[in-house]
Amino acid sequence: MEYKHDKGVAYGSTLDLSMEAQKIVKDGLKSVAFTKYGEKVDAIINVKTGKEVAGGFFGTVGAGWGAKNTMISGNGIAVSYNGIESSK
Repeated sequence: MEYKHDKGVAYGSTLDLSMEAQKIVKDGLKSVAFTKYGEKVDAIINVKTGKEVAGGFFGTVGAGWGAKNTMISGNGIAVSYNGIESSK
């Protein structure tokens, strides 16, 4: 499943997503999973995130000055442990 955040976020100073952006992506993936599969979802695994600055060169310059024009997305696999019993 895939989630794309429809509003820009602040770029941040690293190649990785900021903690705020990671939370937005994770919450978005949870929403997509529960909308599609309901209460059957126990976890979302293999989550991969990405970001892209809109606007080319000027978008990158703007992002450096704090413009919230970085688009974020993520994908992952929703899993269910239904039927798996604990060995304890």
